[in-house]
Amino acid sequence: MITVITGTPGAGKTLYAIEKLLLPQIGKTIKGRDEHGNEVEHERKVYTNINGLQIDHELIDGGVTQGLRDWHKWAKPGSLIVFDEVQKVWPPRPNGSKIPEDVQTLDTHRHMGVDFILITQNVLNVDRHIHALGGRHLHVRRVANMPLATVYEWDHISRGLLYSKAISKAPWKYKKKVFKLYKSSELHTKQPRRIPGLVWFILVGIVAMFVLTPQVFERIGGRLSGKPVVPTEKPAAVSGAPATAGAGAQPAAAVEPVKQAPDERVDFMPKLADRPWTAPAYDQLRVVVRMPVVDGAICNEKHGCICFNEGERLEMSSEACSEWLKGAKFNPYRVPVKPPPAPVQAQQVEAKPQVDQSMHYEAPKVQQHADMTAVTKSAKTARLAQSGQL
Repeated sequence: MITVITGTPGAGKTLYAIEKLLLPQIGKTIKGRDEHGNEVEHERKVYTNINGLQIDHELIDGGVTQGLRDWHKWAKPGSLIVFDEVQKVWPPRPNGSKIPEDVQTLDTHRHMGVDFILITQNVLNVDRHIHALGGRHLHVRRVANMPLATVYEWDHISRGLLYSKAISKAPWKYKKKVFKLYKSSELHTKQPRRIPGLVWFILVGIVAMFVLTPQVFERIGGRLSGKPVVPTEKPAAVSGAPATAGAGAQPAAAVEPVKQAPDERVDFMPKLADRPWTAPAYDQLRVVVRMPVVDGAICNEKHGCICFNEGERLEMSSEACSEWLKGAKFNPYRVPVKPPPAPVQAQQVEAKPQVDQSMHYEAPKVQQHADMTAVTKSAKTARLAQSGQL
């Protein structure tokens, strides 16, 4: 694979390449096949031009390796070629010019078992033939001249650095111990770290939020509750000499707060969505009469666990319900329910009406339906007269 790392001078391109790409490859082997098709393992060998690198490597200096232009002549299977400032060797070519042999051979670098890590400031400074071969593009963007950077990654060469199209975006902090593994080619001049204007804007906004938030909430709360908002005034200065109540002295009139008419749009606006009874207009009517106590739960694989209180579903997480189901925890607020006293079985005595057998009344026979009312009344009158109630 050909990996291209870009970034402005001092962004940490070489530092990132050593920490994230070179160090993990030390001592590793890669699998390949020999000329007979048998699977073999090749030792990972690093070839680079990074100045003063303290990792085991072969220096690309034009000696044994004869420089990067002859890489296809000296590279072996398993080789990892890391070249800094690659635009010096493979610069842009004029339109219509012939592709150099060393660049053309990059088309088959994977068949040779060779990987490349090319470091440059901008991909436009490199031969455009490499743009089509790059399988990974990393751009290191330093944050406000601090030892921090944001690394963007694409699975192709992004010529315009389209951050919105990046497949990943991750913060990266410079490690001091990695600086000791190589000698940077740039002159290290410490620049004053200035705080960006955006950071100042955020800090000012935070301070303003803490100062103004109490006043804003006080006004909003007064409007929602319908209570009058009385502007706070400083008390009048107390005179050092005691006041004497003279004949013409009059008591100071009490200043009444100015009441604002309630706004029905606010009074009947629910505080919680889909719960109209939470509107401020009903604050005086709502009284809490009970609290939720878990007394049952149901669990299944599809919906998880659901807790209930007297048949009503409680707004609890599935994990909390599952813990309760394993063993209910002690609830100091729950009032213990005493069992009802056992019912006393009293002997029920059926009171039977005592009928005086000495008196016998014979009701006249009913001949027609129309006479039934008269006969019934006469019989009742006779019974009352006999018992002495008339």
